[in-house]
Amino acid sequence: MDRKYRVAVVGGAGTWGRQYLRAYTRHPDCEVIGLVDRAGDRRQMFADQYGIKKVYNGLEDLLAEDLPDIVSAVIPVESNPETVIACTEAGVKVISCEKPMAVTLSDADAMVRICRERGSVFSCGSVYADVPGHSDALDRVRAGFLGRITRAVIPGGLPREMAGGGCVPLTLLRLLTRQEII
Repeated sequence: MDRKYRVAVVGGAGTWGRQYLRAYTRHPDCEVIGLVDRAGDRRQMFADQYGIKKVYNGLEDLLAEDLPDIVSAVIPVESNPETVIACTEAGVKVISCEKPMAVTLSDADAMVRICRERGSVFSCGSVYADVPGHSDALDRVRAGFLGRITRAVIPGGLPREMAGGGCVPLTLLRLLTRQEII
């Protein structure tokens, strides 16, 4: 490959954003050209740590100055639709977002529709590969260490909106039971 994919991470100064920064900066086919985050001190600290030259306070600043090939949004769920749509309208070809993609089905439909119309590749998911203990705990439960699973619940239930932690227990419940949550 002659050129590298130009990547920007929106929300890169947070817990999960750092996972994306690390992965992209280690990948030989990627160059992180921008880090977008409102947390100025943390943003600069991670930009320095990963050798990222450009930092931005907002997505609109990035898109006005430069057009990445890939944008990964690692932000609260309620901000995903406007971010994905803005990236697509600007011409970003690959967009990913962490956590559930939207709070409402109509927002999720709008995101998918515009990406299809504009030819942008869109993905959404939750990455838990580097969370200490999750894999070991799941392996032990699946091996029967605690016995047969007869019921699984999220203690205290879910928050009203899934940003801020609701997606983590849902994902763990899915992994634990190997079933979709309805």
